[in-house]
Amino acid sequence: MSSLVYGITIGSLVAGTLADQFGRKKTMIFSCLFAFVFQLLMAFFLDLTLIIVFRALSGFGVGIICVIAPMYSAELASDKRRGILVSLFQNFIAGGFLLSYIFNLAFDLDKSGWRFQFGITSLIPFALGIATFFANESPVYIAATRTKSSSSSSEPKESLGQFMNRHLDYWKTHPIASTVAIVLAALYQLTGLNVVMYYCPSILQNVGITERKTALAVTIAIGVWNAGSTIIPLFIIDRFGRKPLLVVGAAIQSVGMALLALSYTLTGMGTNSAYIAIPSIAIFLTGFEVGCGPVYWVLISELFPPSVRGLSSSISQAVMWVSNIVIVIIFPPLVSAMSMMGFYWLLCGVSVILFLFCFFVIPETKNASAQEPVPAGTAETTEETKATETPESHEKSKGIEMEVDQSPSNADDIKAI
Repeated sequence: MSSLVYGITIGSLVAGTLADQFGRKKTMIFSCLFAFVFQLLMAFFLDLTLIIVFRALSGFGVGIICVIAPMYSAELASDKRRGILVSLFQNFIAGGFLLSYIFNLAFDLDKSGWRFQFGITSLIPFALGIATFFANESPVYIAATRTKSSSSSSEPKESLGQFMNRHLDYWKTHPIASTVAIVLAALYQLTGLNVVMYYCPSILQNVGITERKTALAVTIAIGVWNAGSTIIPLFIIDRFGRKPLLVVGAAIQSVGMALLALSYTLTGMGTNSAYIAIPSIAIFLTGFEVGCGPVYWVLISELFPPSVRGLSSSISQAVMWVSNIVIVIIFPPLVSAMSMMGFYWLLCGVSVILFLFCFFVIPETKNASAQEPVPAGTAETTEETKATETPESHEKSKGIEMEVDQSPSNADDIKAI
């Protein structure tokens, strides 16, 4: 698992730059085929070292997909439907967890079952790449590319140093956006989602469900619940906004994790606490899938304008995957040092921190435009943006809007961009 996450982390770091250089569509197709090839190769080799290398290379492709897919979806969607369309990315993540549980149970007794798991799952990025081939390029990227082409004769090509300085300047002058991108990405993982999902069978065994088949079956039921919970935000994220879902979801997460910690307390007292542990996991997952799970992907696509969106998304998601590595690595030693009960009380505390951060810091971005995402309700107001706007940047912004409207690939669904 760690080799996959290391690959995802590296892939996420380069994804934004690749998307800005070659376009969302081409980068997406490349990453899908890259993930497909190395995922499929794992099914044909027995050498552990080769499998680990292929796993990491497959993760590289997956990391690029994780950055590009939400950004690409956000730029294709209209402002009114952006929330629901980008949130679908979390539905597929939850569906992936469910498929892994089902495969674990289906191939549990087959010694060569792991080959089928790698082979079957390789079809997912392959299908995504084929579907992307028939999709349109992002109109935002097309407009930005044409604007650059029209000004290339009068402006020198941007160097790497200028490219990095432009992004750093934006992050310095928009501290709320940069803070949210980093902190929310870290808390996405540090609240313990992947600990619960990766170690779900072990958790169930620790609270009294000792039969392996039973634990795997309950794990599948939890996966179904988790996948079903991702449907809820699809109906409310564009109606109520991003921040309310984050706040409510974080509160529910905190309650669920507190109950899970309590179940371990009862287990230590000799009580079969499975009847508390299973509902507590369901509550925690519901909170995550209503709040941070889908909203993170939407928020990160709305916090930054197109000029810095690619690299900013890459940095945010690299932080998220590094946090994933950290939480998975520290899980065994922390459990040894403070017991399972203490560890889950610690995760409950992190969920409370997420709640406070969402309530006091995160802005509402529901009304943000795909071209000029200004976090509402913060110091970064429209007036401040206008005050720092130069006539040149205003004309460039107008040019981008005109290019988007005139793009022949635009459907009705993207005219509001």
